[in-house]
Amino acid sequence: MAAVKQRLEGIDHLRAVMSLFVVTWHMQGAGRSSIFSREAFSRHSFTLSDFVNFHLLLLAVPMFVFVSVYLYARQPPTVARLGDRLGRLAILATFWPVALIIYYARYSGLRHALPGSLTEGVRFVLRAGNSQYYFFPSLMLCLIAAHLFLILGRRTQAGVFVLSCALLAVLAPLTLLTGFAPLSAYWNPASFFPVAFAAALVARHEGFVDRHRTRMVVVSVVMAALLAVLEWRFLVGEVFFGGQSCALPCYARPSLLFSVVALALVALHPAVTSGPVVRFLSAHSLALFCLHPFFMPLLRKSRWAGEQAVGVERWAETLAVILVSYAAGMVLRRWYLKPELLA
Repeated sequence: MAAVKQRLEGIDHLRAVMSLFVVTWHMQGAGRSSIFSREAFSRHSFTLSDFVNFHLLLLAVPMFVFVSVYLYARQPPTVARLGDRLGRLAILATFWPVALIIYYARYSGLRHALPGSLTEGVRFVLRAGNSQYYFFPSLMLCLIAAHLFLILGRRTQAGVFVLSCALLAVLAPLTLLTGFAPLSAYWNPASFFPVAFAAALVARHEGFVDRHRTRMVVVSVVMAALLAVLEWRFLVGEVFFGGQSCALPCYARPSLLFSVVALALVALHPAVTSGPVVRFLSAHSLALFCLHPFFMPLLRKSRWAGEQAVGVERWAETLAVILVSYAAGMVLRRWYLKPELLA
């Protein structure tokens, strides 16, 4: 029981840090290089800002997928448990996008936001109403995939995992080849399926992981580094602006899978413990994730002038959004909103 509790304390660390990463990415707190410019990306050179943005901050969403599936996979997969998880996520995926649309465009915005075709409808659902909450529908699909994955035999699981990794590896090249940006768009859940399957495998084979943790972490870090070099060399293109705000895929990159696995294996070591600060940040991670889009327009005053390094003003704005979101979350959870919406 002590080992189980300590593993969950490692989860606290992941939730706490990744929720901060989400806000920092959205606030552009690490600055941005010419990879974010349609006019200048072809002359881009890799910078420290790129490392922070694309190899640290963008770990947040796939790590949240890993954590959610890991916790689900630690117990027998039942239809009842899956239904409970999907029901709650459906509420989150509906309430927060609607609230955000009303916040920005009042009730008339709901009518204008509705899709006009089947294709637009699919994107509307996967992007959670064209909002920052695309994580919720993606996680729903990942949980369904993980549930089916967990009832397969070991050999079949291995084959499915390899196939999902192969799919992840070809999404960006296919985008370059076909010019079809949704293949590697940030909201495409196919980018997260390998992470979900990796989380299920780690949860179901903790004894093996404990015996080989160091070796697995080293291999994962080396693979992440090698793949990152290849991605920056071959996966930069204007077509990706159709799916995100940069010339490199946000999540359709295999290097992120190995980075997530390496970081998760370290955090899930039984020796990792969490203090009161980490537990607080973890307990309020969902509130921070859900509420920060409401405060960003109010607190972000500085503007970029082309390629620009981040400064003290942007750091202060990022910190302000984080603190106000925490405060609002505590108030709303205590007096106005049901706990299921913020915890």
